[in-house]
Amino acid sequence: MLLSAVLPRRRNHCPTYEEFLSILKDPRCLGIGEIYWGNLFLEGRQGERLKELISTTLKMKKVVEGHTAGAKGQKLQAYTSFGISSCHEPITEKEVLERLRLGYWIMIREGGIRKELEGVKGIFKKKIDFRRLALATDGVDPEGLLTEGYLDASLRSMLKMGVPPKLAYQMVTINAAEHFRLDPLIGSLSPGKMADLLIIPGPHDFSPQLVMCDGKIIYKDGKSLAEPRKIFFPEAMFNTIRIKNYRFPLSPKKGR
Repeated sequence: MLLSAVLPRRRNHCPTYEEFLSILKDPRCLGIGEIYWGNLFLEGRQGERLKELISTTLKMKKVVEGHTAGAKGQKLQAYTSFGISSCHEPITEKEVLERLRLGYWIMIREGGIRKELEGVKGIFKKKIDFRRLALATDGVDPEGLLTEGYLDASLRSMLKMGVPPKLAYQMVTINAAEHFRLDPLIGSLSPGKMADLLIIPGPHDFSPQLVMCDGKIIYKDGKSLAEPRKIFFPEAMFNTIRIKNYRFPLSPKKGR
C-alpha cells in the first residue's frame, strides 16, 4: 500500500521539485515523510523549496510526516502550523503528550535501533484518547528480522509490557489505517474492505495460524501456500558502493 520511491541521485544533484511531484502524483504515494523541523526554517531557497513541496502535498490531500527531535514549545508549535501530521521521535511520556495535544499522530518506535516503549510506557496508564497512537519499528536489521521478526516483534514487546491487547492491536491496525486515510480499504473487518485476514490463537499470543491476502489463503498451519514474488533490482542499485582497489566476488546479472 505504501510506495517507497527513491529518486536517482547523481553527483552534485538534488532532486528537483518536478521529480518529487512525479512521485506525489502516483496514487500509491500517500504523501511525503520525515520532514525535519530544522530544515523547514532554513533561510533562502532551500527552506522555500521545502515549504513549496509541503504546500503541494497538502493541496493534493496527502499527508506530511514529521520529524520533531529537539523541537519543543514555540518552535514545535510553529513547525506544526505548516500542516505536519505526525511524528515518530517522542522518546518520553512528556513529549508524547505535548504532541498529542497539538493534534499529532504519534508513532512509538520499537525496532532494531530505537526502542522507545520502555521510555513512554507511562502513557498507557493515562486517561486519554489513544486513537492517535500507532506502533512502528523505524527499521530492523536483517538478523533481527530473521530471529525476532518485524512489527510482530514490536507488538509482542508491547503485550509483555502489560498494555491491554485491545489497545495494542488498535495501534497496529485501525489507528495506522485512519492516519494514512486507508481506513476505507484496510484496518478493520467489515463489508467492502480488502479481504486481508490474520488469525491468531489468542490476544496474548501473536503467532499467525492463518493469513489471507486478497481473499486467498497464503499461509496456514506453519506452511506458505503462495509462491514468492519475483523481485527486480535495477543494475544501478549494485553500483552504489565503491571501495578502492576491491572487486566484489560476484557480479550480478543485469536486471536481477
